[in-house]
Amino acid sequence: MQLEEQLTDIRDNLDRINRNNQEQRNEIREETRNIGILTVDLEKLKKELADYNKENQLLLNENEKISENIPELKQRIEDLRQKIQLNEILKEIDLDELKMLRQNNIAVNDSIANLISRWESLEANS
Repeated sequence: MQLEEQLTDIRDNLDRINRNNQEQRNEIREETRNIGILTVDLEKLKKELADYNKENQLLLNENEKISENIPELKQRIEDLRQKIQLNEILKEIDLDELKMLRQNNIAVNDSIANLISRWESLEANS
């Protein structure tokens, strides 16, 4: 009887081992499939990384070119500010000069009108 029990135990152990082996084979298949998926994903990510690195390098080069122009552009801005200030000063001077010329013109016109009036008076008296 003891041999039968041992045989039954051995069979049970063998069944358990076979089930474990089958489960492990299934896990290995699934993990192999996952490795394949992850490998494809890794390749996609490597390509994406290479594309980003390339784009990043292009942007860095563009930034470098733009940065080289900054001092020149700052100088141009300063020159334009100075020209604007000068134009505003000249505009004020021109307005003041025009006001003065207008007053002088009025005075000259008044003098001419006065001279014409005297001339006419002199002619009328003559």
